[in-house]
Amino acid sequence: MAYPKETTNSHKFICIPCRYSAKRKWSAGFKHRCPNCRRSLLHAGLKMPIPRKSDTKAWEALAIDHRTILARRGTKKVPAKTGKA
Repeated sequence: MAYPKETTNSHKFICIPCRYSAKRKWSAGFKHRCPNCRRSLLHAGLKMPIPRKSDTKAWEALAIDHRTILARRGTKKVPAKTGKA
């Protein structure tokens, strides 16, 4: 069975505390919500590799990278380090 190719408007969104990821249609000004905690999902772009839910070290690295990017942009809301193991 052939699967359709990923369309260009299918962006990746993540919730770092829940380790949730989803591909959703991106639209400016619309906030996607995590189905687990109801926080806003973070936009991860088109090509960012998302780790498996069980890969704790990769998710911690992803959280650090995301906080670094937000700090460089001067964004006021920098997510706190998650304490999930």
